[in-house]
Amino acid sequence: MDATIIAIQAALSLIASILPEFGVASSSAAGKVIAWLEGVMPSIASLGQAAVADVQSIIASLQNSSANLTAAQLSSLDAMLAQSNAAFEAAATADGFPTPGATGATGASS
Repeated sequence: MDATIIAIQAALSLIASILPEFGVASSSAAGKVIAWLEGVMPSIASLGQAAVADVQSIIASLQNSSANLTAAQLSSLDAMLAQSNAAFEAAATADGFPTPGATGATGASS
């Protein structure tokens, strides 16, 4: 595995674990985390479900923080959440899990 990918995974895991504990006190600090996330989002899908789950945890922590986030920051978080949801579904499908909402045999009887 590439050293950059390992570093991104480690950083995601670390931020996801400490952000709920310490929070984000300012819009400026949240902006730095958001900017970093925006930089790594293109790589998230290739990192697998665990990395996507970490991103979603970070986004939720930022959205629920006491920081007074700007409209642009909230919009960016919403867009990244949509991207991460799509990445999670793609990773799950690649791992052989069915796509949510997919039709097929359900085992239901008439």
